[in-house]
Amino acid sequence: MNYPQALEYIKSAARFGIKPGLERIKELCRRLGNPQSGLKVFHIAGTNGKGSVSSYLTHILATAGYKTGWFTSPYLEHFSERIRVFSGPKDLSAYDDANRAGEIGEEDFARIMTGIEIEVSRMLADGFDNPTEFELITAAAFLWFYEQNCDFVVLETGLGGRLDSTNIVEHPEAVIICSLSYEHVELLGPTIARIAAEKAGIMKTQVPVYAYDPAA
Repeated sequence: MNYPQALEYIKSAARFGIKPGLERIKELCRRLGNPQSGLKVFHIAGTNGKGSVSSYLTHILATAGYKTGWFTSPYLEHFSERIRVFSGPKDLSAYDDANRAGEIGEEDFARIMTGIEIEVSRMLADGFDNPTEFELITAAAFLWFYEQNCDFVVLETGLGGRLDSTNIVEHPEAVIICSLSYEHVELLGPTIARIAAEKAGIMKTQVPVYAYDPAA
């Protein structure tokens, strides 16, 4: 498929809606070789501040000379901005001058999505449910960051945390929980405590956690 076809393929998955759960993304990534397992990830969740924190951290890592993958959600102007790689300070300077710097190329994205579509077809034939739109994008990002041999990946959750497709990363370098507020209460719960519990679902044993202090 070409780039417009790849975007249309992802868009077509929107009809499956938002379906929290890790079964589909785990199966898809297993068939793709589990690219997420080869990544060193900083995993970020929260209601407010995810974008700012992920930007700060990406800038810090790239400025330090690390090849840094950056996955954000949602995009603001064009789709490919949500999957970027910065190979150190030079790429970061280009991003500061032109905000499309570092984005995954159209040909590469189309190639990756072609492979994903093949595996999804096999999943369906084996009786699995179709991955959601966000799950397809997450899988594409994992593959691209792995192909690019990133030193680190800054990874934002999409919705919640515990059942978010990014949460198949088993051993992140650190977890960051940003400010919490009421959001998607029909999925995450009607109270801040319930929402906090869902966000905290990205925490892992023996992994450092950095959390926003509302009293600070």
